[in-house]
Amino acid sequence: MSGYDFDDSDWQAVESALPGTDVEEPGGWYDYPLSGRVPMTLLVAADPGSSVVFVRLTGEPDDRTRARIEAAVHIFSRYTMR
Repeated sequence: MSGYDFDDSDWQAVESALPGTDVEEPGGWYDYPLSGRVPMTLLVAADPGSSVVFVRLTGEPDDRTRARIEAAVHIFSRYTMR
């Protein structure tokens, strides 16, 4: 979407940082830069006491990229891990 090739090492970095995050705390989000065609930052934070992970993206995507991101986030928000 943004032109960044998110690979296994990226997943590992986010997964390793997630336990130290807290959506309820100021500064509790982990930010991970995505330096692709459309530079963006992925922000993730865990919800204490649940298995919910909050995800945000910052940057200035064009309309097409924004629509693709919104669709992907919508699809992934339907998944649960068991």
